[in-house]
Amino acid sequence: MEQLAPQVEHLIPAGCAPCTLRHMQGEIALPAMLWGDNLNHLVTGKPSGEAAMMMKGYVTTLESISGRANSELEQILGFSSGSLSAGFSVYALEGRVAMDEFDWRDRTRYSGGWHADPSIKFGSDPNTVWQVQRRDELRAALDEQHNYNEQATDQAIEGILQVELEKLNVRTGLRMIVKVVPRQRFGDYPNSPYRNIPQWELKVLKPFRLL
Repeated sequence: MEQLAPQVEHLIPAGCAPCTLRHMQGEIALPAMLWGDNLNHLVTGKPSGEAAMMMKGYVTTLESISGRANSELEQILGFSSGSLSAGFSVYALEGRVAMDEFDWRDRTRYSGGWHADPSIKFGSDPNTVWQVQRRDELRAALDEQHNYNEQATDQAIEGILQVELEKLNVRTGLRMIVKVVPRQRFGDYPNSPYRNIPQWELKVLKPFRLL
């Protein structure tokens, strides 16, 4: 069955790489801080004297990246091949995250949270394959599940996001939230072949500490 586009602003053609949007959102600019740029974002004064790095963008869990070779880690996170060849740093999230400070991006198999769905028909070209945000697909599925009761759907989504928020605020153990920062700039963000690597996008700067 053909599906109409749920929200125009959450659709991009399949030929438009999700990496482009991640560049626009500032993800690619953050590693520049490692080279001395934006030093005003460094926060000092911690008891150890260690400086915290203020960053936003994509994060995952420590257990998702532990014990992986560089080439495997690139695939897990949806980095282009060779992105970690010069090495990388891993930072643990320290600041607490509020509900309005993150976007759920599902798994790294969906680069930037985008999923190519041939059933969506939108625009003048019927051959265009559109990509839709996973959160919109989630809402569509919950709408159907709740017989298109908007209030019930909103409550269901709120419950799911509350669980995701609790995960984002884990600060100890293998489920702590971390960010992998390559030591060189890179370009592409392909879909990961791994199916169960969680990802969230922090929309505001948060303090991280180097592991």
